[in-house]
Amino acid sequence: MKSAIHKIKNIKINNKWKVISYTSLVALIAILTLVLGILVGFKTISWNWMTGLVLGFIFSLLGIYVVIFATKTLVKNENYFLYYFFYVLRVGIYATPLIMGFLIPNLIFNWIGILLGLTPVLLIPLFKNEIL
Repeated sequence: MKSAIHKIKNIKINNKWKVISYTSLVALIAILTLVLGILVGFKTISWNWMTGLVLGFIFSLLGIYVVIFATKTLVKNENYFLYYFFYVLRVGIYATPLIMGFLIPNLIFNWIGILLGLTPVLLIPLFKNEIL
């Protein structure tokens, strides 16, 4: 009987952590977009910072999804070679917008905006309770 109560208690904790992780992710994206939007509106920085920010957000959210999917696949299949593949894929996902920012300088994407867009990657440890 104690194990059933313990499992129910863990479900409540996991739901709380899901809310905290998604709320912090949305708050970080909203704050960065608002700050850069104001700076672009006052013409302190150019518009390519915003395009770099959007590109960075897209690739960081894709990277977070790959982390969650890789961990669920590892738990399900126990194939660690597939997990290594997803790790290399994730490194490529993070490097792709930076390479694009450096190869196409100041035309479409600003590399500093891309770095700011990749900041949600720092929130990956908050998603550990959602994964398991």
